[in-house]
Amino acid sequence: MKVKLNTNLVPLFGGTYESYWDITECDDNGNELYVDYDLEELLKGIARTYQSYADYIRQELDIGFIKSIKFTGDVWSPREYNFNTDELDFIVDINKTALKRELNWLGHYDKFNAWLGLRFTSYDGFFSYTPNNYKDLCDAITSGKDGYEQSIGALITYLATDKNGNDILKDIEDYIQEKWSCNGYAGTNYTTREEE
Repeated sequence: MKVKLNTNLVPLFGGTYESYWDITECDDNGNELYVDYDLEELLKGIARTYQSYADYIRQELDIGFIKSIKFTGDVWSPREYNFNTDELDFIVDINKTALKRELNWLGHYDKFNAWLGLRFTSYDGFFSYTPNNYKDLCDAITSGKDGYEQSIGALITYLATDKNGNDILKDIEDYIQEKWSCNGYAGTNYTTREEE
């Protein structure tokens, strides 16, 4: 089964606002130049780079129910960065039998239920669309109804931590960003200018 997700639901990409996802050029003296580019073109280039490494991402996640990942090239950017950041859309092809096994196993693991509660319980200023407990998350996934994509995203995010507690998603983003920046920013057109 195929599920459409984005990097808001599974934080494989932290967005461009005040981040290392920026085009950097310097003059002959090592002084940084101002760079002008189209943000949507930049994001589409980043999405292309993620797609180029989709097999690497799947292998690094090492989540048994994920058969493949495909970045669609669809991007979204907020008008203002107060509460949201840029997003890349992707499709995950999931093995249903393996997903059910994973859910059954996690049902016996109190740490997962506690993680859901800490991360997805609504409070003043935050309304969660993701179930904050194991039972509701399982119901959302098995029924395919309200909170389905959010629940799949939460499950993948939880499982993207290695045995030592390291965030594999951040490691993946670092790797992809390095490939993107070292290979001509995925062909993004830009111009440089000196300080005004």
